[in-house]
Amino acid sequence: MCRASPGTDTSNHDDATRVTTKDSDRNYSVRDSKMKNKAFLDNQTIDTLLKAVLALAIFLSGFMVIWILIGPASWRIGWDTLPFSQMHRTMLEQHFARQEGLGRVPRSLVFKYEGHPAIQVSHTLAGALWAGILPFQFHKGFRRQYPLWHRWMGRIFLTMSATMMVGVALMLHRRLDFHQYDFGDLASSSSSSSLDGGGVVSISIWFLITGAMAWNTARQRRFAQHQAWVIRHAAAGLWVALQRLIIYSWSLPKTREQQRDNFGNSGFVGICISLALAEITIVLIGQKEKQLKAQ
Repeated sequence: MCRASPGTDTSNHDDATRVTTKDSDRNYSVRDSKMKNKAFLDNQTIDTLLKAVLALAIFLSGFMVIWILIGPASWRIGWDTLPFSQMHRTMLEQHFARQEGLGRVPRSLVFKYEGHPAIQVSHTLAGALWAGILPFQFHKGFRRQYPLWHRWMGRIFLTMSATMMVGVALMLHRRLDFHQYDFGDLASSSSSSSLDGGGVVSISIWFLITGAMAWNTARQRRFAQHQAWVIRHAAAGLWVALQRLIIYSWSLPKTREQQRDNFGNSGFVGICISLALAEITIVLIGQKEKQLKAQ
């Protein structure tokens, strides 16, 4: 063991040690700060992913508008005074007549709102306006260039959200949901569907909650939170378009039980994908904001 000889001045050594320790602590502090600010994805990758999600949302919105207004356009059935109403009905009847076997969905799923104009207007037609507004609300350029239009379209958008849920309430009250109306003759014990009546009610309640939160945060001018809630709200509605795409990508059912389960399971998968993408999008936006602040 080495000892300092008598008379040796160790103060310089101690000072150097303290300086070295401080430098080391500072380096560790800077490194920790950089590690905290370091993102798991760079800005370019995040931008690419966000653009892809936006493109998907716009596509699904357009698909919903076409599905509602052009074909199958179930809102038109029973409105005989409308132009081409008889031709529209004939085309739908021919479509179901040409189907091989059971078809992917039963005829009743399209025709069941006939005689229920309140549901056709409040749920179906309101859904077309809701979906038509959505891409404009998500487009950053439109929001910046036309802020007044953005605010008024947002009010109409969320008003349509509430209107659509009035239609859902009427549909459930009149027992027109797919479990009770389209497949009510089948035993519920034979169902392997992941989406039942309770699931439909749950996603409808979530749709209402997210819409209310989007409205409230906008009024409070908490725009970051508003954006997150609008994204969640859009996801709680766009799953319907995903369901239509998913069910038509699956094989044709051989029994009515399979037909019912395919419809329910495609809805469940659509909900899961849509809600998951919403949360991923919110995380990506938050990560991008952190990176911009750190620069």
